[in-house]
Amino acid sequence: MTDSKYTNFDYELSQKILTMLKGGYPAKLKKVLIVTAPLWFKAPFRILRLFVREKLRERVHTVSAPQLSAHVPRASLPTLEHCRNCYTNNLQNNKLDGVIDEYVISNYIPPVKTQNGVIEHEVARDMTSDRVARLEQPDAMHISDPPYTCDTGPLRQGTFHHAKLPSNLSKNRYTDVLCYDHSRVLLSQTDPEDPTTDYINANYVDGYKQKNAFICTQGPLPKTFSDFWRMVWEQGCVALVMTTGGRAQPVLRFLHLVRRAQRTALADLGDAWAGHSRGPPIVVHCSAGIGRTGTFITLEVCTSRLAAEGVADVRGAVERVRAQRAHSIQMPDQYVFCHLALLEYAIGSYACEEKCLRFVSVYFRKHI
Repeated sequence: MTDSKYTNFDYELSQKILTMLKGGYPAKLKKVLIVTAPLWFKAPFRILRLFVREKLRERVHTVSAPQLSAHVPRASLPTLEHCRNCYTNNLQNNKLDGVIDEYVISNYIPPVKTQNGVIEHEVARDMTSDRVARLEQPDAMHISDPPYTCDTGPLRQGTFHHAKLPSNLSKNRYTDVLCYDHSRVLLSQTDPEDPTTDYINANYVDGYKQKNAFICTQGPLPKTFSDFWRMVWEQGCVALVMTTGGRAQPVLRFLHLVRRAQRTALADLGDAWAGHSRGPPIVVHCSAGIGRTGTFITLEVCTSRLAAEGVADVRGAVERVRAQRAHSIQMPDQYVFCHLALLEYAIGSYACEEKCLRFVSVYFRKHI
């Protein structure tokens, strides 16, 4: 915002940005930097930011140009030079008045020293207290939703038409976490005149050798509370999982308890259930239904396959889950957790058979 005037202020654009931040999924937003904000902007901004979700509000910063080096490493801005050239050409072609501040455009991020061709970052500059605590406890493996995302690659082919319908937008907890059309759970229409009453932000996800073994969904909102329980009833679900945080051993133990609860409930159903032999879908949710939820399902699929075949493919499992529930497995920590928990499962009391031990041996030879 260097040298910007009040006449440059686009109210509609600002509203769109504010709306995006208000409804955004915290784990998908690392940091928002407003650079060299003038006084006329800072005053109303301090009021408007109060309407943004607290987890997002603490990630929005107003900084001066020299302070950028504490937030953004040069290596993460490969297009900076291109942007500078475009800005320079724009000034020259349009003969605009003004002088380019070379310090602001080119030099506000100091060069990063390299060692053996590897860029060394100052870790403390880019840490949350959650990450620092976990570094101090190297044995603490967690399923969590920290504010970092690794989901930068392209998604499988899929559309979100129903999730984006005006009457359904308010049913999504986050504006940027939508459910695929091809795998979404359809509710019965409560209003024959309104076809959108069949919508809920939930997707079927396959398990190990079981189609639609899970239903991934967001945490219910006050507006969708009745829809959530209507889905449970209509799908005949007998097991619901609300994922929070946890280390590997407690999560594995909980996974074992979920399977046992599903089997017990299925036995109680008797002939009333005529579907898959493993029972109706298990409902799994967290906040958005993608981070911890995706981690839980990936771990369930991988441990089931490991116990049955003595092999596991974490990457393949994540790709299949993402093909049915967009953006599943949000952070690198969650992806690493799946590997570590799977190893702990293989050498632990849950699967101590010879084929699992062979898997551990092969895994270490391949990755360590």
